[in-house]
Amino acid sequence: MTKIKIYKITCTRAVMMDEQGEGYSLYPWGDDTCSYEGYDDGGKMYVLPDGYEVGRSQYGEKCIYNARGSYCPLTKQYNSPAIVDADLNRNGTIILKKVQ
Repeated sequence: MTKIKIYKITCTRAVMMDEQGEGYSLYPWGDDTCSYEGYDDGGKMYVLPDGYEVGRSQYGEKCIYNARGSYCPLTKQYNSPAIVDADLNRNGTIILKKVQ
């Protein structure tokens, strides 16, 4: 199992109202700008399920991929980070577990 650091991001000010709120990222919150303000929780360690790994996109950004090499975005489900795997049949969302 692969351990990864995931940041809970809170955007408190944004250009569009629907950009505000909480989400999860493989990167910490960057610097505030004249259009965006927010913060992160410092990051917590989580475990990726077997068959998933962190790789780099064609643009060099860290991303999560499944065993078939498909990109799996991070999302928020039940106030926890989760990955969305479109290759799964019914429930394509997997809630990640914290490292104990």
